[in-house]
Amino acid sequence: MDNGNINESFVEDKRRPYVAVVSLDGAQVSQDLGRAKQLWVYESLNGRKTGFALKDVRATPPPGGGDARWERLAETLKDCRALLVMAAGPKPRKILTKHGIGILRMQGAVEAGLRAVYGKLPASPDLARCGGDGASLVGGRQGYAEN
Repeated sequence: MDNGNINESFVEDKRRPYVAVVSLDGAQVSQDLGRAKQLWVYESLNGRKTGFALKDVRATPPPGGGDARWERLAETLKDCRALLVMAAGPKPRKILTKHGIGILRMQGAVEAGLRAVYGKLPASPDLARCGGDGASLVGGRQGYAEN
């Protein structure tokens, strides 16, 4: 499939201007959602071709609690249009997608994922937009994340 239109999956919404990232260092998408203790939240700097700024760092709900954990995470991310993850299980994918948070599976530079979501550059083959059931909505290299 063609990845060039991946950014069309993340509709601009003034109520959801941010993108959350599962990362250990804020520079690389490098962690599974279930293990993350925090999420890095970025915003696009309008008027610049490639400009993003760290908005804040948010704690994730502690492990356990089943669906309630992911419902709490959805509430924490209610101002985010997307979540960049290396991998996420089917339950969080389903719940976050239900709450309007797009999930982009990828690994590598955070900036590449931000560019794809904000539509500043075409997506690379290392990105895969996921539906709530975990199916990729846009093709990509699948060997690094769960299907």
